[in-house]
Amino acid sequence: MKFSVDSFLGDLHAANADASPRHAVREVVARAVSEPEALAQAFGPLTHGHSNVLFRSSGLLVLHIVWPPEISVEPHEHNLWAVMGIYRGVEDNTFYRRTGSGIERQGAVRLEPRDTRILGEEAIHAVDVPTLAPTGAIHVYGGDLITTARSEFDPASGAERPFDWKKSERQFAEMNARWEARAS
Repeated sequence: MKFSVDSFLGDLHAANADASPRHAVREVVARAVSEPEALAQAFGPLTHGHSNVLFRSSGLLVLHIVWPPEISVEPHEHNLWAVMGIYRGVEDNTFYRRTGSGIERQGAVRLEPRDTRILGEEAIHAVDVPTLAPTGAIHVYGGDLITTARSEFDPASGAERPFDWKKSERQFAEMNARWEARAS
């Protein structure tokens, strides 16, 4: 089966108009990641970490993410529902809940190729790629994550602060440099 980004985006738009959009979107993402080789051919080799916008509007954001090896993203919230699907590698998610003094760990799940997961609007999670291989993923959000006010949390203290996109970009650059150095 050949994967078409245009067809995928069309299916996501239709799913997002469903009475239960997050579940309909999950079905679309699950179909896509059920054929990991087709996605790998469509997106090419995982050569560097990035977050590429496939579609962006006020009601839907679709990202192709390549997580660099060994990246750890601090606990954060989206304030939007999200659907994640993996087609290469591993994405470990640790979930948290708010407490009176910050956050506390609530559980964890490992996503591997062909796996999908829905996150609700209230979800707080951290992402880790615990391997020396990159991870290829599709993430879909029920709104514009880039302009949505949200928080990140200090993993040690649980202290909440505004999400810092620039810090996230620096982290991708640092992890890409480590990945390149290891490959040479």
